[in-house]
Amino acid sequence: TGTVEAAPASEPSADVPEIGVVGEISPELMLGLTANGIAAFVLSDAEPIDASTRALYAPGADEATLRALSAHGLPIVTDHAKGDIAGLTARLAAGAADVVLRPVAAADLAHKLLRVTRDG
Repeated sequence: TGTVEAAPASEPSADVPEIGVVGEISPELMLGLTANGIAAFVLSDAEPIDASTRALYAPGADEATLRALSAHGLPIVTDHAKGDIAGLTARLAAGAADVVLRPVAAADLAHKLLRVTRDG
């Protein structure tokens, strides 16, 4: 019998954007983002925003949080309740590049993240 070796872990390529997640998301959503071409990681002291971070996903972010995150100069996508147009507009005015509606589907979020990283 032959030996099967695992392929070495690789860094995301330039065409797979690295997205910093501000807060926590479900393992299912993280897996769904990966399946849709996004290299997402939860921001922490061990994994801070760096030069390879192309955008931020800030689930549940309010306007004050979005204004503070805007200081990083990266596009930000957040989520918000369907039907709350005033809240959605306020988040865009506070610095969100786009808003995905709850409940968040991985494909919808990935589409928005890919768009904001290509536009930026």
